[in-house]
Amino acid sequence: MSRLLHRGRIPLAGKERVILRVAHHMGCAYEWAHHSVMAQDQGVSRREVDSITLAQDGSWSTRTRALLEATDELLDTGRLSPGTLSALRGHLSDDACVELCMVVGHYVMGAMIINTSGCEIEPPYRSSLARSRAGTGARG
Repeated sequence: MSRLLHRGRIPLAGKERVILRVAHHMGCAYEWAHHSVMAQDQGVSRREVDSITLAQDGSWSTRTRALLEATDELLDTGRLSPGTLSALRGHLSDDACVELCMVVGHYVMGAMIINTSGCEIEPPYRSSLARSRAGTGARG
């Protein structure tokens, strides 16, 4: 998965947004703490990181909106509807759309394992979680 994360067709900042959406949906504080730092390292602002917990945000680009809506649909239904896939294809190649499904699935699986095993967040990442106004409460 590391190869797909760092060398896939979706730019890393976009993947980090998707991973944060999954972490929020799954209530996975560990993934949230780590990937909020990684997203900021890729140029995603702290304000945008926090906004990923919202259903919608007017400041998102059309690309970010398409990625997060597709992520939500995958999390909610396990598939992409023709309309969502069409919107996503306005920003991603067919290969990148498949990659998105793989990234979402991988991080859902990771969150399940982390949440079940109770992985503790390492001290350097705890401060990132504390700074987040939204935390990781699962979306409803």
